Parts: sequence; structure tokens; C-alpha cells
Amino acid sequence: EQSVKLCLRALQLDPNNARGFGTLGLALLRLGSVDDALECLRIAEKLEPNPTTCSNLGSVLNDFGDTLAASKLLKKAIALNPFNIPAFLNMGNAYFTSRQKEYAEKCYQTSIDSKSEYSVVALNNLALLNLSQNQVEKASNTCLHL
Repeated sequence: EQSVKLCLRALQLDPNNARGFGTLGLALLRLGSVDDALECLRIAEKLEPNPTTCSNLGSVLNDFGDTLAASKLLKKAIALNPFNIPAFLNMGNAYFTSRQKEYAEKCYQTSIDSKSEYSVVALNNLALLNLSQNQVEKASNTCLHL
């Protein structure tokens, strides 16, 4: 709640502060105010469509079932910064949700190959993707890399 108050204060000082709207959206999401969070994230993306903003909004939209809009934003995030590993991870999740296994695997593999803090999450998601396709042995081998 303190984060929300600080963001609102910042937005009073600068009502066109994209970062403030983005942070407010993430804080509201954690508090369970999904509709308000999405509104703030959309405003942030309109004010400043940067890779982080597009990736955050895309991830939230995917989590709440709007896979098509999520995919568009995540592709935009990757186009703006082809080294944005969280966007690749989120794009993999959107492909997973829409049952596009091959594309999901490619995005997860990009995240894994980055050897970043997102690699473990991508390995886990890849294992879950394999399990969802009844590829138990492949999932087990993926888990051995965790």
C-alpha cells in the first residue's frame, strides 16, 4: 500500500510519468486490483512503449487470458530490444498458453541460453511444456538441468 501511495504522489507531480504508472500498475496487481493495474500498465505503455513496459503489460494480459494482445506486446518488446530476456520468457509463456509448442520452446531456449537469472524459470517452464505434451522423459531430462 505504501508503494501505491508513493506512486500516486509521484503522478500528482508528473501526470505523464510512464514509469510511475508502470510501477503503480505492478503494485496494484500485487494488491489484487487487476482492472486498475491493467489500466495503469496500458497508460504506461501508451506514454512510453519501452521493452520493459511492453513486457510487463504483455505478461499480465497473458496471465489473465488475453493471449492475442499479450503476444503483440511481447513481440513489440522483443523488437524494441532483442536482448530483453524477460520478454522472451513471457513470450514463451504466451505461446505455451496458446499451445504453440515449437515457438514456446524457442523462446524458453533463448532464455535458458542467456544464462541469466531467468534461465531456471525457463527450464522449469520448458519441463512443464514437455509434460503437457506427455513427453515425460524429455521433461525429466529438462529437470536434470535445473
